[in-house]
Amino acid sequence: MGKQRARLITTNIPVTSVEMKDKTKEIIQTMILRSKGHKTSKNCYHISISPTDRDLELGISDRQWIDISESFTQKIGLEKNPRVCVVHEDTGRPHLHLVFSLIDRNSRRTHLHHNYYKNQAALKEVEQEFGLEHTWENNYWLHTSSPEKEYNDRFNKYRSLLQNLGVNDFLVGKYRLQLNNNSNIDIYDTSSAMPLISASFAEDRWLIEHNNSRQKELLIFQQLDLEIQGYFQKCQSNKNRLNTKEMEL
Repeated sequence: MGKQRARLITTNIPVTSVEMKDKTKEIIQTMILRSKGHKTSKNCYHISISPTDRDLELGISDRQWIDISESFTQKIGLEKNPRVCVVHEDTGRPHLHLVFSLIDRNSRRTHLHHNYYKNQAALKEVEQEFGLEHTWENNYWLHTSSPEKEYNDRFNKYRSLLQNLGVNDFLVGKYRLQLNNNSNIDIYDTSSAMPLISASFAEDRWLIEHNNSRQKELLIFQQLDLEIQGYFQKCQSNKNRLNTKEMEL
């Protein structure tokens, strides 16, 4: 809201100020006040929506921005959460920012599960509803460049590993892999009772519950893969030693 040419489109947070600077202070204070007593590092959720060149050429009014933000908010299930919607033009093209408090009107913490897929489904419906050019296909998980495709391949690999070993609980180095009903995988650090990464299989893909940044999750995957590789190298080494002893006998 402090950026040049930023426009406050709509908010459901009561503000009494007229100037943008003062409105910003009021909204921030409200967000901070709502988060008190909730022990979580993430109290806000941010989404950016950027239309295509064709849609911008046709023009999007503030009224349309409001309708788009309200429709999208309802479709992702955050209509009960305090929010602020701002339009920026700092990149040379108008785009919408939605920031939600994750503490709803009833002071309950909102937990985001598989929000990537919810957002994609909501985006598709909003584009159809308002006659916008379709963009959701560009983000679909089947594309080889998509991070979701990479996650999908990894969890398929981990499930196959556990199935081949014939176990549902596999301790390797500092990590534990747990498989439940062949459709849920949790990755734990052995020093923590809470999973680092969780995934559930639905229809044809793994739905990931992201508890960390993508960079940290990729680091966890790399370390886990090294532990698994080391495990099998050790198994092979022990097997070779046994074979050597049998030959000596």
